[in-house]
Amino acid sequence: MSRVDFKVPTSIVARDVYRLFKRHVMDNGYDKPGQMTELLKEIRRYAGHYACITAGACEDKELRVLLARIQKLDVSVVNPLLMSFFEDYVGDALSHDDFASMLSTTESYLFRRSVCDVATNSLNKFFSSVIARLNAVRDDGGNIREAYEAILLGEEGTERRMPSDAEFERALRTRDCYAFKRGFYLLTTLENSYHTKDPPDFTGGAFTIEHIMPQNALASGEWHKMFGPDCERAGCMAMS
Repeated sequence: MSRVDFKVPTSIVARDVYRLFKRHVMDNGYDKPGQMTELLKEIRRYAGHYACITAGACEDKELRVLLARIQKLDVSVVNPLLMSFFEDYVGDALSHDDFASMLSTTESYLFRRSVCDVATNSLNKFFSSVIARLNAVRDDGGNIREAYEAILLGEEGTERRMPSDAEFERALRTRDCYAFKRGFYLLTTLENSYHTKDPPDFTGGAFTIEHIMPQNALASGEWHKMFGPDCERAGCMAMS
């Protein structure tokens, strides 16, 4: 199977989609007689990648779980990068283990940034540049997984950085997780870390996040007794 790289600007506005797709068709000879079938095959292949990424259509259980967790983080600008990973995987430029490792790295990258409140508005152009750099590594016969990890780690000190362990731990300990948009992801992932062989599937039920203690705990004599004489401060700390 041959791979066609679609050379486009780092960002695309909706009104340019048709024009750029038409250019893609002509640049790759799909407008020539007898080539329309090849174009449709390419569209179908990428549609399959997209279904695996966004709709849980991947037959491989390990990859399906990893992709589902990434989707829970709700950072759609990463999808073109994931589709690029898929192209390298189905084209045998990536092993299964390397593909899974890159998905895990991507999940960690996105979640760490979310916990540390690092803005995502620069990721669209950044991921486009990552795709181009990884394509160059692939064409030169290099290790795509190692190159990807090096690219992320090489952004230290910039708005595109992978937060360090120390920064991530500090943010996780101090941030207000009650209103954290990805609190459900955080709690379910923590729970599944204790069930690595058979993790519970939290996607199919109507799960809700409950309070560890009642919101009106200090109105109860039992809670007052449990906290003791310093109940006012203890209650405030527990609910903060």
